[in-house]
Amino acid sequence: MAIVSHKHRVVFFPMAKNCSTSAKHLFYLLDVGMPFRTAKKKYGLWGHVHKYYPTQTKEEWQQIFDAYESIVIVRDPIKRFLSAYGNRIVHMKVLETVGGASARILAAGHPLQPSLEEFVQNLEFYCSVSSYMKNHIAPQEKIVGDIFPKIKRVYDTSQVPEFEAFMSERCGSQIVLPREQSGGPKFTVSDLSERSLGKLLDFYRKDYKMLSRFYSPPSL
Repeated sequence: MAIVSHKHRVVFFPMAKNCSTSAKHLFYLLDVGMPFRTAKKKYGLWGHVHKYYPTQTKEEWQQIFDAYESIVIVRDPIKRFLSAYGNRIVHMKVLETVGGASARILAAGHPLQPSLEEFVQNLEFYCSVSSYMKNHIAPQEKIVGDIFPKIKRVYDTSQVPEFEAFMSERCGSQIVLPREQSGGPKFTVSDLSERSLGKLLDFYRKDYKMLSRFYSPPSL
């Protein structure tokens, strides 16, 4: 799945917790000509930017892939996981409010607000009842692994200024990536038990292999 801007000849591959919401707000602004929040007020739109700026299927973007600039923003796999946990589960409480997962979680005797340890150790269960969380912690290799070697521009999240500079040059105006979905407590690798860290290292093993030029897996 990809964001396609025909106006600026860009194929952008969004991945949850890798500036994907921010990127959609940016490309909506560039292609539509106004911020999404302004459009919501002006036209009485409701819902999220994802509804009005959907990603394109492989059949749609692969036809123009070679002719357009292709871009992806990547992130250290375990740091991305910790960000998803802090923002979505602790801050937004999505297990209670999104997708009807709460009834199944309670029926199975699991908490709606699991501790970090509980969430990691019951990762398979929580992913099975919440497709929303499954998407937000899915290995990056599963999302872009088949096309990753061909993507022309790969930026780490710390290189957002470089992405902004490239887009500014391409669009002929100053581009600043909006900061979205950043609320919640911040967790670090040191907050993980050795057991949980080991499980996540196995879960993201292919990610660390694909992204080896950017990240090294933390030591147990």
